[in-house]
Amino acid sequence: MKYITVVLLLAFAVPSWAEDHFWQCTSNISQTVIAAVDGKRENFRQQGSGDLLLRTGGKESFSLKWDVDAEQLHLIGDRWCDQCPLTLTCDSCVKGVQDEQNQISLPITLDATVSIGRFVLSGKNYFYASATPSSGTLEAGTCTKF
Repeated sequence: MKYITVVLLLAFAVPSWAEDHFWQCTSNISQTVIAAVDGKRENFRQQGSGDLLLRTGGKESFSLKWDVDAEQLHLIGDRWCDQCPLTLTCDSCVKGVQDEQNQISLPITLDATVSIGRFVLSGKNYFYASATPSSGTLEAGTCTKF
C-alpha cells in the first residue's frame, strides 16, 4: 500500500518539477522589408528579382512561454501560425540578479534564436529581428509576466 501511495505521489509531482514562465506581449513597432514582384512577396523562383517594399505592422499580441528545463522560448499566437508555436533555443536566458550588498538588481533577460531570427526580452521590453532570402523584420514591444 505504501508503494502504491509513493508511486501515485510521484506521478502527480513530476509535472510540477518543470518550471515554465508566461508573458503576454504586444508589439509597439513593427517594420518589414519584403522583396515583391507585382506588389506580392516574391516566391522561391523569383528570389532576388523583386522590388523592395516597406511594410509597417500594427499592434499585435502574442504569448511568450519560457520552458526553463528545455532552455526554449515559445512564441504563441496568430502571427506565428506558419510555425505554431515558433520555438527558439535559449542562447542566454537568465532569471535576473538580485545583489543587495552591491545594490544591483538586473531584470530577467531572455536571449534566444531560431534559424531565421533572434528574440530578446530584457525586463519588460522585447526586440525581435529576422531575415529570410525575401524579407527582413524588426519589431519591438512590451511583455507583462503573469
